[in-house]
Amino acid sequence: MQIQDLPPELLSLIFEHSAADLDLKASSYVIPLTSSHVSMHWRAVALSTLDLWSFIFISPSSNGLQLRPSIQLVKRWLVRSGQRPLVFRITLQTDDNPGHGPVPGLNPNAVLRLLATHSYRWQKIAICVAEESHLEGLPACRAPNLVSMRVDYHIQSGLVIPIVPGVQLRTLEWKIP
Repeated sequence: MQIQDLPPELLSLIFEHSAADLDLKASSYVIPLTSSHVSMHWRAVALSTLDLWSFIFISPSSNGLQLRPSIQLVKRWLVRSGQRPLVFRITLQTDDNPGHGPVPGLNPNAVLRLLATHSYRWQKIAICVAEESHLEGLPACRAPNLVSMRVDYHIQSGLVIPIVPGVQLRTLEWKIP
């Protein structure tokens, strides 16, 4: 049997397994992209594997992955993930200059408002912000399924994040400069 002859169920399990251990790493979003661009068969299987699309990574540095984050891309990921629990990491500062500059060409407030409409699906989130204005778009939201939350901020003043986690929250990290 050749790899192109694998049944969709088995191929889907392989895709899920390859993405399972990546968690909040930038390379997590490469797997659905590469898997969906091998062949028409692989694309159909990748697009129907909802867990593959339930990780969202937004950062100003592409880490060599050459994919610019956009609101349209985030919307596409949300649609493709169906109603699966979401894991996301948003870094709203540049890696080489912490504390300065959001993702070029991306409105952080619009992305946060969009993600907030799915807060009931949040499972693990990591947010890294450079200035308070980056979080102005985050409305008060309930995240009843949130298990892990990490916040890094490079702001001298206090920061309020209007997220109300549920009783499932097990890990909370809060890093300040």
